[in-house]
Amino acid sequence: MSGLSSFISNIELFDADNNVYLLTHTKGGNNTFSITNTLHNSGFCEYAEPNFIRVMKLHGETYQNDQWGIKNIGQYGGIAGNDINVECAWNYTKGNGIRVAVVDGGMEVTHPDLLANIAGYWSAMDSAAIAQGQGHVHNHNAHGTACAGIISAAENGIGIIGVAPQSEFYSVRITKNFGNFGMFEDRFTIAGLKYAWYDAEADILSCSWGGGNPNLQITAEINNAVTLGRNGKGCIVLFAAGNSNNAVSYPASLPNVIAVGAISPCGERKRSSSDPNEVSAGVLPDPAGVSCDNKKTWGSNYGTDLDIMAPGVFISTTDLLGDNGYNTSSITDDYADNDYTALFGGTSAACPYVAGVTALVLSANSNLTSSQVCNILESTARKSRQDLYLYSTTVGRPNGTWHQQMGYGIVDACEAVCATPLYFTNKTITTNTTITHCNDIYVQNVTINNATLTFNTAGNINIQNVTIKNNGKLILDAGGEVNIVSDFDIELGSELEIR
Repeated sequence: MSGLSSFISNIELFDADNNVYLLTHTKGGNNTFSITNTLHNSGFCEYAEPNFIRVMKLHGETYQNDQWGIKNIGQYGGIAGNDINVECAWNYTKGNGIRVAVVDGGMEVTHPDLLANIAGYWSAMDSAAIAQGQGHVHNHNAHGTACAGIISAAENGIGIIGVAPQSEFYSVRITKNFGNFGMFEDRFTIAGLKYAWYDAEADILSCSWGGGNPNLQITAEINNAVTLGRNGKGCIVLFAAGNSNNAVSYPASLPNVIAVGAISPCGERKRSSSDPNEVSAGVLPDPAGVSCDNKKTWGSNYGTDLDIMAPGVFISTTDLLGDNGYNTSSITDDYADNDYTALFGGTSAACPYVAGVTALVLSANSNLTSSQVCNILESTARKSRQDLYLYSTTVGRPNGTWHQQMGYGIVDACEAVCATPLYFTNKTITTNTTITHCNDIYVQNVTINNATLTFNTAGNINIQNVTIKNNGKLILDAGGEVNIVSDFDIELGSELEIR
């Protein structure tokens, strides 16, 4: 080690919880790898890795009728019904405060379609407070803004609507400016992932990026999120599968995250052209030829590690305000309103679709563990285009039939929400409220004060520790049984009605 001491210019404690240090050296180029190998083999540390600097691979209401992922009626030459079936789920929930961390390149936090649902923002490059709207977006890099809009654009009569329009999102920026892309260092990625699950206390991490070699510390931080987040129930971590028409990229390839691929409006895997001259650099041609969207340059990654699919081309969403994002004055085939774009795409777009559905599921039952949520999403996915794909029982895939090009199928919001009971707990009701669900409802520790609370479900209703007072009323309309367990108190003048 003494031979290295003259090269090391700085030693910084990077992660005190895991005893991780960041070393800066004075030699450049390939010397980084030789120094790393020396440290790794020295016996003085458990492992050593370079801090790679990478170019981020972006796996990727006024306009609601264009949102074929929300409701596919044949837009863009698609096949009606190939969508995420979310309108049915909205009858029961719209996200209700579930927090999604958009781990990306920052975003336009003052966008009128996002402002109502933003819970906070933080940059890994600057841990100091960032002034509202300042220093948190990339000039000409609207990626994070587009992803956030898909998840939770507000239901406010303008622009678009998010999959979970009553959820909230937390912007966690991990990239530096680098032209039209984001450049990110491993240390910023690690810090951002930790901030998302630990400091921002997110329920869900939506990560529309990937690529490069695996990194042990990135993997460790993802493992921490999945096991320690949400007070031990685990965060649900989603990654874009990648756009190279090849195998699923890292970190989406990790077994404890949800790898999301992209479909076309026809419900097939988004494929690239079969002509090598028509695909982008690094993208494999597809022998089957381009999918019905006719976007030839890229294809959704697939294979052993693919979990689920979602819409990923011709996606309408939020953009940087004015002339700074994807939709600029020089674009002739996009919306006239430059604050939105109709042309977002890639598995970058597919990933936040599934993040939004995950928020809907958790809002119905926040007690679910990360693995339980994954099981629900996978077991309820719709087997799209069975004329093209033979879904089958597959070793290591316990949640139904699976296909290497489509995973378990297209995420289905209604089926996923209806697969879990609704828990209505620890509330005081003072205004008339109606709760509708498609599965069992569990009501516990609820006080109804001078208001009417109505539960309506096709399943059972289970009641425990409920008080009705001051002329309050509880209406229970169950297709199944009504079970009143204990501690049920109806004060004089109040009512219970079972239909």
